[in-house]
Amino acid sequence: MPTIDPIERGLIQSIGTLVRKRRQELGLSLGKLAELSQVSRGMLSLVESGKAAPSIALLWKISKAIRLPLSSLMEFSKEEFPKIYRKEDSSENSVEENQYVIRPLLHEETRFQTRLFEIRLLPGVAKTFITKVQSKQRQNLFLQSGALRLKVGGKWFDLQEGDSMTFLGKDLQELANLGEKDSYLIWSSSLSDD
Repeated sequence: MPTIDPIERGLIQSIGTLVRKRRQELGLSLGKLAELSQVSRGMLSLVESGKAAPSIALLWKISKAIRLPLSSLMEFSKEEFPKIYRKEDSSENSVEENQYVIRPLLHEETRFQTRLFEIRLLPGVAKTFITKVQSKQRQNLFLQSGALRLKVGGKWFDLQEGDSMTFLGKDLQELANLGEKDSYLIWSSSLSDD
């Protein structure tokens, strides 16, 4: 693939993010949007992930299907940097009867395809995962404090304070806090290049 200048890359990613967001707002699956727009599901996936530079004709078909003016798909405002996300502006979410708490560190309005979370896992908590949706998502975990045991790809791994690990979301099977105190971890999830 030829080198794309950063502004063009940003526009392509911005279009993809807008199409995906609008599709989800309308409650459409990729398959249904493909049917409505007469654009293949594979091409829509490439557009949404920012991996394809769509033609004007393709954008016109998509814009009709998601009921947005074509011009709105091509609006691109350069993000302002630096950007600060204050702790008090992000809400913590308790999950599964307060067994663990998740707080987003990167906010959803960013166009980057990375999610970053701070997670607090209570002592003795074990979680089993059945992951199909995030199969192409690279998971990066950094253990700030505590002790964790993870089952990834059928193998067990023990992590101690300061350890980190990378794996594909589809391979995570179990996660447990082995310690007697809360475990704090930073967890990022991003699209894999694979």
